[in-house]
Amino acid sequence: MSSSAATDTTDPGDRATDARALALVWALAAVNVGLAAVLVWSAYAARGAAGTPDFMAFWAAGRLTLEGSPALAYDWEAHRAVETAGLGRDWEGWMLWRYPPWYQLVLAPFGALPLWPAMAAWVGLTLALYLRTCWLILPGALGLGAALAAAPAAIMLVNGQGGFLLAALLGLGLLALERRPARAGLLFAGLALKPHLA
Repeated sequence: MSSSAATDTTDPGDRATDARALALVWALAAVNVGLAAVLVWSAYAARGAAGTPDFMAFWAAGRLTLEGSPALAYDWEAHRAVETAGLGRDWEGWMLWRYPPWYQLVLAPFGALPLWPAMAAWVGLTLALYLRTCWLILPGALGLGAALAAAPAAIMLVNGQGGFLLAALLGLGLLALERRPARAGLLFAGLALKPHLA
């Protein structure tokens, strides 16, 4: 028997409870990610109004910024024309840009890509930042599973909204608050990308 096993004072019941909690969290995470996959397939395969991701507004604002016309992101018709071109078809409704101008600088690199690869890159990068933040808060498989099991995670995976980025900014700000308040302040200021949250 190893020395670590000889000194392990954890109650076997506690280990069993931890294992059950971990299994439950990962089962919920799998359901959530599976639900996101089904929603993506059903919404975008339909090619109707439901197949227009929220990220489309982000992408169009980034594209207009790269083209040297960032103010047109706030012009409903001009913004919609870029969205329609990126989607490759017309669609019903409006996907408006309601964010502060500085956020367009964050999104400009994604505007250099076609819509769907840009959305995949955005979701992938913001998801990675979110999961890294969750790992820093609660290291281990339980923390990552809980992050993916959260109901809004499915929405972020499907629509490409900014929720992963917002959660990461908030979490990193809280982690830095006590030892690095200036860094925390900058991270909290980033929440102004969603003005009503700031």
